[in-house]
Amino acid sequence: MILGPYEPIDGFHVAIIDDGGVPVELIQTELRDDEIWSRARCGQGSLYRGETL
Repeated sequence: MILGPYEPIDGFHVAIIDDGGVPVELIQTELRDDEIWSRARCGQGSLYRGETL
């Protein structure tokens, strides 16, 4: 595990792993693209609130 798991915006879970020397970003979400961008623009997530998980 390189980074995570963390939730940069609500409902969008991310982790970055090392797969044999290659970083791979894993994302789990049920959000539509428009919801993701809307939440990112509005700062709706722990990344923007400075929370720790």
